[in-house]
Amino acid sequence: MLAMVMVAGLAAGARAEESDRFHFIDRDLLRVSGELVGIGEKSVQYRDATGRVRSLERAKLLAAYSRRHHGAAAPTAVAVAEAPGEIAGVLRLSDGQLVPGFLVTSAGVKGEGDAKANSDTIRWRSRRVGGFESALDRVVWIGLNDAPRVFEAAKTDVVLLSNADRLEGFVESIGSELVIEVGSTKNTVPIERVASIQLSSKAVRSDTPLVSLSDGSVLAARQLASTGTASGVGAGAMTVVWSLAGEGSSGVLDVGAIDAIVFEPASLVALASCPIVKQEALGGRRWAPSPEVQSLEDAPIGLATVTLSGPIAVEWKLPVNAKRLRATLALPEASKAWGNTTVTASLAAKTGAFGKGQTFELSADRSEVELGIECTGMERLRIEVVGRGYDQVQANVALLEPLVLVSKE
Repeated sequence: MLAMVMVAGLAAGARAEESDRFHFIDRDLLRVSGELVGIGEKSVQYRDATGRVRSLERAKLLAAYSRRHHGAAAPTAVAVAEAPGEIAGVLRLSDGQLVPGFLVTSAGVKGEGDAKANSDTIRWRSRRVGGFESALDRVVWIGLNDAPRVFEAAKTDVVLLSNADRLEGFVESIGSELVIEVGSTKNTVPIERVASIQLSSKAVRSDTPLVSLSDGSVLAARQLASTGTASGVGAGAMTVVWSLAGEGSSGVLDVGAIDAIVFEPASLVALASCPIVKQEALGGRRWAPSPEVQSLEDAPIGLATVTLSGPIAVEWKLPVNAKRLRATLALPEASKAWGNTTVTASLAAKTGAFGKGQTFELSADRSEVELGIECTGMERLRIEVVGRGYDQVQANVALLEPLVLVSKE
């Protein structure tokens, strides 16, 4: 029994160690791993497996992330009691920022007037950022109190009420009351009756670094650098200037509070966010299960796993100016002991046929392999999965953390 407890403890420790390890992605989408030590203006420091501190040139890094996951949640009831005239919630902006905090519904952030005075903006307060205003066309979603984080692709604004009623139309203002035009009728709803608001704002990709934090926040940082020693190694704290904060304001951030940093959000696109334009069963089958796509919200920096159960061929439309794709092809956990799968990845231009592609064999002896493809000038990606050996039931593969590099040109 003692031995079992010790083994379980070691396994849990290994999982914790893996979740704390950072993975650093460069411009070739190559990864190195280690413990994040500090971030300077020109370099990022990490500790490798031998305990040695090494430096990476910051200008060549696209992202650094751990596999820790902290979902954004509305502040607790205790915090709500400290904020009269405000409603706890989570705010999502069109550039990917996620801000737990409070919707200001009465006094303004700086005490000037009612929060519904300016119909083009909302007022929000965050413990980490402070008070700020955001234009409605930058808001994607607001969840109030304990509303679940559900994001839909919508062409109109969608308001869910606390009694589960749904209103679709055009949201004109959000303050102590929500005003939404449904058809030709204007509806006014007390904000206390609203559970969530999804606006049809267009997503934008920014060059400002996005920092994921242990409190579930994802914030854009105009400035982020360690308060390090003369050798450039961080001392565990960093000076940060959040984009949402007022001019001239800065704060201190502990390195341990960082789950991930995307230095160039506009250059990275998760394959799981790309549209699937075609899927077909192979091997004489009439149908194949649809790809199983992990929620982007539950994956580090959105790198959601895509699992294919074949025999199947799936085609994605790649983002404009796609330059390179990289993923780990792996047998799903349940198939590692008996899986026997052939995976072929190929590309096509807008009107051309798919090329020969790259082929990989996966089995119990080799359950993972790295996929890397140059995508310049290509518009479509095709992944074919077929079984080998005894049966097509062995045709299963998971695309782990599939990522597309996009050129800014």
